[in-house]
Amino acid sequence: MLAINKTTARTKWLWLILFGLMVLFPFFARAHAQVENGTIPPAFITVNKVLLPASDLGKFNLQIDGSNVASNVGNGGTSGAIEVTGGKHKVGEVAGIATNLADYTTTIKCQMGIITVASGSNTSLNITVIPGDNVICTITNTKKPSQLQLSKTDGNAVATPGSNLSYSLQYGNTGGIAHHVVITETVPLYTKFAGSISDWSCGVDDPAGTVCTYTVGDLPAGANGTVVFTVKVVTPLPAGVTQLTNSALIGDVELSNAKVASDTTPITAAPVLTLHKDDGGLMVEPGKVLSIP
Repeated sequence: MLAINKTTARTKWLWLILFGLMVLFPFFARAHAQVENGTIPPAFITVNKVLLPASDLGKFNLQIDGSNVASNVGNGGTSGAIEVTGGKHKVGEVAGIATNLADYTTTIKCQMGIITVASGSNTSLNITVIPGDNVICTITNTKKPSQLQLSKTDGNAVATPGSNLSYSLQYGNTGGIAHHVVITETVPLYTKFAGSISDWSCGVDDPAGTVCTYTVGDLPAGANGTVVFTVKVVTPLPAGVTQLTNSALIGDVELSNAKVASDTTPITAAPVLTLHKDDGGLMVEPGKVLSIP
């Protein structure tokens, strides 16, 4: 029994030693940079950019120790191999043209081959290199999804034939930046367009069923605005029409129908009076009085 326990103990120690060598070997290998002909070999750092999704339009300045090594790069951008001295260095990024880092989540991973030297989830990362190192750092920015909002009101209006009816559309974004935002309206039944042709794609008096668009453009996180959509109620109205219903939607390059808003407006119409007269087929003779009920 004692022999078995000794064998088990030796096996455990051998596994621990082997595991330790596996862990420490990469560091010993890095420390084995040779000084040849009295010259210390250089170290190199490469900074690469990955965007998710790859089609995102963000631009970034890649940095080493606070200095740009690649400017306004998008997905697939790189600094190339930058020669550095041995010691501590900071790898990171700042926003480029028309880009806000708050619209993204960021991770950085620095590797030598398959070995991860350092990693983090901020916009900068400290790493230590020694002569002979060739470290590749990848900064990945994942765009936060936009959260477009849209509401619509007629201000509790009551429409009448021949009158203008205005809808106030309030829009905003509570998520990441939204690109190419568009609000889409349709001229409702029994109306024609009477709004601003400088805001909307429709023309004056365009009929019911016409699709009208308002271009917001890029909408950053937290941004909002208001636009008015105006129509004119036709006259006369068909009998039995008591309300107008109108819907609008907002979307961006990622989702064309992110949010829909609707409103219903009551109509007060004057009664349509008619008069019918009939003599009941009476025959008339000269000199006689004709009575028609």
